[in-house]
Amino acid sequence: MTINVSLTTFMSYLNGSSYSKIKTVQKAKEESMVEYEPYKDYWFKFRNKVVSVHKAGFNEDNLRTVIDDVPDDRQMNYKTIVDGYCKFLNKRKKAVWRDPVQKKWVKGNLHVSINPEVCLEHKGKIYLIKLFIHINEKMSRKQADLITTLMRDSLGKKVPDNLVCCVLDVKKGTLYEEREDNPVIKALLDAEALGFAELWKQL
Repeated sequence: MTINVSLTTFMSYLNGSSYSKIKTVQKAKEESMVEYEPYKDYWFKFRNKVVSVHKAGFNEDNLRTVIDDVPDDRQMNYKTIVDGYCKFLNKRKKAVWRDPVQKKWVKGNLHVSINPEVCLEHKGKIYLIKLFIHINEKMSRKQADLITTLMRDSLGKKVPDNLVCCVLDVKKGTLYEEREDNPVIKALLDAEALGFAELWKQL
């Protein structure tokens, strides 16, 4: 039996206590029985707008129009996130858009959708970027290392030498690039994946 979960769900599991891990798996199992509905995804319009704006040739004013395209109670948070993304990109104005590679990280029965939203070529490097979009949560270097390790492993071996897996803390406009392979992190991810699958089976 294949268990398909999002990167967000798997990260919640990794960062949780024993009891919260159970709740995360229970919630994921319940959600797997319901069809995905974009309107329930708080940041759906932002992610889509980032892609469409880049493909058209990035324009900050065009990106900012997404703020007025969401309900009033979301506009302040959207403005914060748009400001952060523009801060990130203002340092990379000559970056060229490339279609990101969509892959899954697989361990046993667990399939984690990585789906990096952004891929930019800049100064001889290709930056494959997963967007971390939160208002109240903070991105840590530890979290970034977990995500970039998942990203790198999901790609396999046939990737350009100049490709760099990254996580962007969108609110702050801070880019975390992958570091050297860490076998301890890989062992942790493998063990946690097996634990997730076992809980899924038991619950």
